[in-house]
Amino acid sequence: MDIFKAEKVNASIEIQEEIAHTQVSWLLQKVAWVSLFVIVALVIAGLFGDGAASYKSVNQGHFNVQYDQLFRYQAEKMIRISSKSQTIKTVAIAQSLMNYFKISQIIPEPTRSYIVKDKRVYEFYADRNFTIAFYLTPMEHGSVSGKIEVNDEVFDIKHFIYP
Repeated sequence: MDIFKAEKVNASIEIQEEIAHTQVSWLLQKVAWVSLFVIVALVIAGLFGDGAASYKSVNQGHFNVQYDQLFRYQAEKMIRISSKSQTIKTVAIAQSLMNYFKISQIIPEPTRSYIVKDKRVYEFYADRNFTIAFYLTPMEHGSVSGKIEVNDEVFDIKHFIYP
């Protein structure tokens, strides 16, 4: 017996059976359940924000930059810059990235900041400073790419900001 087939019943009373409609309805229910399961799995994996699908860690030279590639509009996220052996003295962020974000907080606070050409430069007190965290809030949505320079080491950063 096929579970996707409806059996026609011979009844003594007159009933309008729409077997084709019932079979289509069952099929649509199964498609909806599978779609819902796939969406929940993608959310858990981090496709829409926090999670393994969004997390990125880039090692280059002495430095490591950790960030999420996927942001939600106006939801604060952190970019962590760290080094095991070298002190972080300057961090320069391309203006193409800064146009999309508002910096909520920088830990530790920079000693000074200034703009050079197309990047915003933050200088830090150079005594054993091995980790810096930037807390960013996206102010626009769309695809964003730019460069972050840590002590002249260049990192290419790409984000997608959901509306």
